[in-house]
Amino acid sequence: MAFKKKYEIKADYLTKGSRKRPGNIINVDFLVAHDTGNPGSTAQGNVTYYKRVQESDPASAHLFVDDKEIIECVPALTAKPERAYHVIYNVTTDNKLFGDDANDTAIGVELCFGKQINNEEAYKRYVWVLAYLCYQFKLDPEKDIVGHKILDPGRKIDPHNSLKLMGKTYEGLLKDVAAEFKECSAEVPTPAAKPSAVKPSVTKKEVKPKVQAVSKPTRPYPGKPLKIGSRGRDVEAAQRGLGFKGHAVDGIFGRNTSNIVKQYQERKGLKVDGIIGKATWDVMF
Repeated sequence: MAFKKKYEIKADYLTKGSRKRPGNIINVDFLVAHDTGNPGSTAQGNVTYYKRVQESDPASAHLFVDDKEIIECVPALTAKPERAYHVIYNVTTDNKLFGDDANDTAIGVELCFGKQINNEEAYKRYVWVLAYLCYQFKLDPEKDIVGHKILDPGRKIDPHNSLKLMGKTYEGLLKDVAAEFKECSAEVPTPAAKPSAVKPSVTKKEVKPKVQAVSKPTRPYPGKPLKIGSRGRDVEAAQRGLGFKGHAVDGIFGRNTSNIVKQYQERKGLKVDGIIGKATWDVMF
């Protein structure tokens, strides 16, 4: 199953090792929805500004989205995801909701809006890239996206403020991302080819159809095996990869999860032990 690529993602990286892009690889457990707070500023304009101040100011984000471009300045989708500083560390809501700091486990996506920007086109790209991130990192669009305002309500109003100016709501954004995820990740059936007439005197060789390789979502191995007693976002990701749905995705590696892992390992010709080690993980992701 491939994800429908409606838009191009342009890589325009900050310097690796700079204050804004330290270069640390992260496991992606959730997404933070931001807006720039600066009506009329473009995706390229924001990235260009980041480059000017990347050695003096650590604040950053992974992607900027406007009505014409989606630009990635810290790797998220175009290379292995890296840390960006888009939520201050001394807030604790991210830890309560997701078990870790946003800077260490989340992708930050900035929406550009207002003035000369076509808000509707910017919103479409914003929704799509959030959905694509969910697909790529096996996240739930209805559970694993959070607004910056929710994490830091004392200081931040994004993306609620820009959404309001667009005639949108935060709740509507999450629904739109879920709908986009469903639309873009749906399998499209290939129409059957009409049989061609073959003359009796000609022996026609069997021609096997070419199958286009589909890239799978990737998620780095957590560094240790997942087994009975393991908990957290990596377990949730594994459960989704195993086909768990809805409330069954609880992030708790219990007996049922272990049994499903054994069935998966048997189907894939792996060592059947009910433990998700690196070999099983690499096949899943």
